Amino acid sequence: MCNRYWATAGGGEGYALGIARALLLHGDVELLTPDGVDWDLVGERLGTDLEPFGRRVAPFDDPLRMSQLSAGYDLFVNTTFATIGTCATDMVLPRVPGILVVHFPFRVDDGVDGLRGAALHAALRTHVLDRGPAYEWGPGFTARERGDGPSFCWTDGDAQLLLWLPAGRTFPVELTLGSDRPSATKVELSTEDEPLAAAKVEPGGGWPVVRFTARGREDGSPVPVRISSDVFRAGEHVDPGDHRTLGVQVAGVRIGPGPLARVVGRAPVLERAFSLRRMRLYRAVAVNSEFTRRWVRRWWYRDAVVLHPAVPARRRAGKAPVILSVGRFFPASRGHSKRQLELVHAFGDLVESGLTGWELHLVGGCQPEDRGYLEQVRSAAAGLPVSVHVDAPGSALSELYGRASVYWHATGLGEDPARAPERQEHFGLAVVEAMSAGAVPVVHGGAGPAETVVDGVEGFHFRTTAELAERTRALISDPGLLATLSAAAERGAARYSDEALADRLDPVLARVLDRH
Repeated sequence: MCNRYWATAGGGEGYALGIARALLLHGDVELLTPDGVDWDLVGERLGTDLEPFGRRVAPFDDPLRMSQLSAGYDLFVNTTFATIGTCATDMVLPRVPGILVVHFPFRVDDGVDGLRGAALHAALRTHVLDRGPAYEWGPGFTARERGDGPSFCWTDGDAQLLLWLPAGRTFPVELTLGSDRPSATKVELSTEDEPLAAAKVEPGGGWPVVRFTARGREDGSPVPVRISSDVFRAGEHVDPGDHRTLGVQVAGVRIGPGPLARVVGRAPVLERAFSLRRMRLYRAVAVNSEFTRRWVRRWWYRDAVVLHPAVPARRRAGKAPVILSVGRFFPASRGHSKRQLELVHAFGDLVESGLTGWELHLVGGCQPEDRGYLEQVRSAAAGLPVSVHVDAPGSALSELYGRASVYWHATGLGEDPARAPERQEHFGLAVVEAMSAGAVPVVHGGAGPAETVVDGVEGFHFRTTAELAERTRALISDPGLLATLSAAAERGAARYSDEALADRLDPVLARVLDRH
């Protein structure tokens, strides 16, 4: 099982470990990991015994070596966030039967509209670019830029272009390079140390073309073309504020003489669809919720199987007048924020309206770049019975789950799910953890939590902070209702047990491993 981000011990990593526990019923499981992960901390935070799993440090910064490593397994499960997307360094292309876990899809058409957007959607919908030759920018390339001529990508001096070619067929390939650099350089092209072509690029020399041939691999994986050149510092020659180290511009890639090659060459926006070809190397695509599945269908025109996460049960303790919310501290401008600032304001309104004896506890990690938001939360909480726990140990979190009577979750509050679904909660492991300990969930009624919490039976949904306060006040003022929903929430959490995930995973494994 592959995951680049074990050290974060977040919800995605908890989801991955649930799948790993289910796979133990079928054989040994090895976790592929970057170096330096504090596994004791990961196990404590995620409430998981990691002893049954092997661990192997893997070359995550070299996706093609990662792909070669995958050949040593009977099954390869990729749970790394954004593996299918715009981050080439997180790319893993399996050489054996594989399952790709998608936490949430990226927008292929982000920033593209009009005729260009229509053409891209037509290509995605018809899957026309899933067939025939194609290319993809691999590690070492920047995003496309515009200059005086055609748009282009820079290399960093040692980049990999990935050519998707039909197995066993040989194609002519043309690369159009740029010459907007301060000095001449030799550009060398090779594949797995076998030379393909070379060219000299002179400053101001226009747009030279390099030609070579490449043959498709029998296993269907892409052919890596290494593009090597001298480098220069952009800040010394272009823009003092540009700190990049740049190699050579690549403006266009043309594979073969056919009409599709000409179309893509003239409409590079279509190359965005090529990254979805990686999905063909996996025999199954799994997602965490029906909400995520809908957006995979809508944005990628592909289907997936829903594997709801397995959530380790927390232990109920003596209940106290405690409202709990768990999640990393970061503002809405940086994604699907847990909206702790709004929760503090809502709690303040409850206190102002006469609520006494209750406490709000906010628990979560915080990255250095998000400290400003954390301080806003702390400032808003000043003078209120609110406790902020940053990077709390697992034991303290378990104790709070056990004592909490109510659980708040506000991700997605104030966001339009049709316009910004990525800002919603795609599943919500912490919600189910709280339910398993008997805390009654009061959650924003959209996306994942709307699936996990049966409104009015196991907890309540809300759309505004006013509704959040109203639902919470109803619970607090009616001990019988609180007790009834607490018991129902605890029973409902059992839908997300290890056994339930194993049952859902079994038919997926049968399909993946039995295909010849």
